[in-house]
Amino acid sequence: MNISMVRAERPGPEIVVAYKRRILKALSRSAWIVVAVSAAAASSEWVGFEFAWALRNHNHRRILALILDEAGKRALSPVLRFVRTVPAFETSKDTELAISRALQRSGAREPVI
Repeated sequence: MNISMVRAERPGPEIVVAYKRRILKALSRSAWIVVAVSAAAASSEWVGFEFAWALRNHNHRRILALILDEAGKRALSPVLRFVRTVPAFETSKDTELAISRALQRSGAREPVI
């Protein structure tokens, strides 16, 4: 299959409603919400919807933003001040340690990583 022939189409309204219902149900059941922050995520309508919902409805101490690139960090900097952030573009071992520490400081009862 030639991938250049595939067109990205916007989902119909019924798909959007069903998606939002399912994603909100999953988000509301989540003990933690982890947001991957990148330039692509910052421009995503869906990521914006999910992150905004989490900021309005979830305990901010249990939202963790993984910073994947500087462009995403700059684009989302106004809202990142409300949540814990972890730079995830460093070495994987540094990232694991930073995530584990952030989760423990936020009330995780046992090490996650």
